[in-house]
Amino acid sequence: MKRYAIWPVAAMLSLVLLGCQSDKGAAAPVEGDPEFVKLIGKPTGLLIEPVDALKLGYKIDWATSINLKGKESVTSLAVLGDLLVTVERPDNVITAIKFSDGTMAWRTSVGGSYDRLFTPSRVDNMIIVNTETQLYKLDANKNGELLGRENLKSAVNAPSALVGEYAVFGGSDGMVFGHDTRVGYAKWSYKMPAQILVPAQSAGSQVFIAGADGQYAMFQGRTGEILWRGRVFARVSAPPAVTSVGVFIASEDNSMYCLHRSTGEDRWIFRYTAPLRSSPIQLQNAVYLPLPSGEIVSLKVTDGAENWRIKTEDKLVAQDSHGLLFNAGNKLILRDPRSGKQLEEIDVKGSIQHLIAAEGGSLIVISPKGSILKLSPVK
Repeated sequence: MKRYAIWPVAAMLSLVLLGCQSDKGAAAPVEGDPEFVKLIGKPTGLLIEPVDALKLGYKIDWATSINLKGKESVTSLAVLGDLLVTVERPDNVITAIKFSDGTMAWRTSVGGSYDRLFTPSRVDNMIIVNTETQLYKLDANKNGELLGRENLKSAVNAPSALVGEYAVFGGSDGMVFGHDTRVGYAKWSYKMPAQILVPAQSAGSQVFIAGADGQYAMFQGRTGEILWRGRVFARVSAPPAVTSVGVFIASEDNSMYCLHRSTGEDRWIFRYTAPLRSSPIQLQNAVYLPLPSGEIVSLKVTDGAENWRIKTEDKLVAQDSHGLLFNAGNKLILRDPRSGKQLEEIDVKGSIQHLIAAEGGSLIVISPKGSILKLSPVK
């Protein structure tokens, strides 16, 4: 793994920020100002330049690379405690990077080239990652040592939703089951009428499952008890969003439903003119839905009333005090959450394959060739 020495740049950024905070009456240097260029320094050649990150309200904590070659690519990633864990194809390599400083913790390979690894999860000191038919358990602290490989009760098309030590899956045959990662087999199961195309969604001790036929249910993750159930009127092909506000389901019946978390009753319904096949995203006081028309619509979480609608196919990633952050592939775009209007735009060196938000407002940015940046919000 190659690590970039960016501490001089980070130090200069800190000087800029400290200078701005120590004299509230003084205006911060801006791009084009000679003083700004002097403080920030020369271009670094990173995926995102520190000066550009600062425009969006972020600083670069660290930069590293897993140096992908040929057809290798990162297919999924997750921040799991103190580790950033990536899954790479076609060799099914799992890389664990220390989230604090970007140094490599370990790197290992599991399964065969015919296996498809899904997004990893963590149970205490175990990293778990599943294929369609098996679950692999790795020691997070001992160089990714393989602790076990277990057969799943049913073939699956997605990763699990974790409730404590239970990995809850929705099977391609409609079987929902809670796999106990400590004992290595399913402790409970329930058969839904149709196959399950989208990942299970955890919500505290509960798990929400939506079937391809539109039927859905909220389960207790440890026991499999059904708390409530219902249905929409066509296929659900996009992962629902389950948050503290409610359950948001986009359906191919041209509607998005907002359900009460506790009862499953409809809170409101957003109607459209074509099948909805993109996942809703709930951030603060709004829910955002990409539409088949190449637009994204912002709706009030309280009643589904439309706030605004703009033409863009950029991917919404996060919201912070500066605005809504979108990934446009070769650019990052900041928009006003009240109007959708563009506030800022920065170029990326090359392109971004993955951009995810982590706890604390941090961002992880990965290029197609494996360059990785951790960005943290400037407060």
